[in-house]
Amino acid sequence: MSVNDKIGVKSRSAAIVAALTLLLTLFVPSVARADWDASVGRGLDVPGVNAVGYLRLGPHYVETPSIDGQTVEETPIWCINARLADPGPNEMTSIETLTDASQWGPTELTVTTPQMAWLLNKYQYNQEDVNLAALAYLIHVNFESNKTGHAQIAVNELIGSVRANLPQVEQRAQQYVQEARQSAVVGYESGGVTGDGQRTGAINGLGQKNGAGSYVAGLPLSVTLNGPAVFDATGTNTWSGTTKSEPVSLTWSATGNGTVSYKAVYHSEVRRTLTKFGADGRVQDMLSYGNRPGSDPREITVDGPSWRVIFDFQPMGVSNVAKISEYGTAASDTAICPGLSHSVNPAGKAASSLRGSIANTPTR
Repeated sequence: MSVNDKIGVKSRSAAIVAALTLLLTLFVPSVARADWDASVGRGLDVPGVNAVGYLRLGPHYVETPSIDGQTVEETPIWCINARLADPGPNEMTSIETLTDASQWGPTELTVTTPQMAWLLNKYQYNQEDVNLAALAYLIHVNFESNKTGHAQIAVNELIGSVRANLPQVEQRAQQYVQEARQSAVVGYESGGVTGDGQRTGAINGLGQKNGAGSYVAGLPLSVTLNGPAVFDATGTNTWSGTTKSEPVSLTWSATGNGTVSYKAVYHSEVRRTLTKFGADGRVQDMLSYGNRPGSDPREITVDGPSWRVIFDFQPMGVSNVAKISEYGTAASDTAICPGLSHSVNPAGKAASSLRGSIANTPTR
């Protein structure tokens, strides 16, 4: 082979390599971009979903530092378009808050946005591959973007492939669904009051509820009274503690006469929303637990009702004596004195009675 022939072969070989590299760049995103590293973890590959090769079920690191002047937090991001390429540097172009989930899958894999946020808050930094794959799987099933019009088909293929090839991921995902349904908070109770017009009473029914309507225990709660009353447990107008698996009740006592109200502050470190980073139609949109908006605050204040309290003794006389009686007839009467039970009536009844006789004498 002549020198010119060798040069020609090398040129053709270089052209072929360049063409293959271009094809891989266009159609095989896992080869084109190192979209994961030790900071986020890898996850697992699943066949039969991606256009070419395997779909990696796992997180991605952020390659877009800011969008419209808003910094993109360095929190793991998760793909929500199984058939599109991963976004490269500066290819995420929009940011929005997600409150709803698309929920393309069966009941055993269905979660709401607050439930998925709870799972990411607890597990996204656990770099065990099965854990990361299960989270990515649930995100595809519940939040797959339909901008290509094939979300349902892609999710159906993904579920079939995971169940056939990664049963450990399917099992972990279903376990996470049950855990999130029990633990993620979706409601905050304002409670109610007993003891209107009395010296003592209670605030009842405080707590946070999950999607099934059950109370969630162990979450921070503080309550503040406004008006002439204190909590029996603290002797002050404030109480702080944690929620229980049943409604929280707090007894109170009046310190004066007037109107009392209260507010309950639920402290929520876990988001109830998620953040979506949008991209154009060539690459996939992404989901993140980061960039928590002001509309999803860490403290939720719930105002309770107001009521009247009485502290001092306020007797009320009620007479049952006839206004006109015959001359010489003895009269007896009963005086009802609400509020005396604490000092006069040893039986502890709501009212005490004082009975006496009055001699009827003629008037001039």
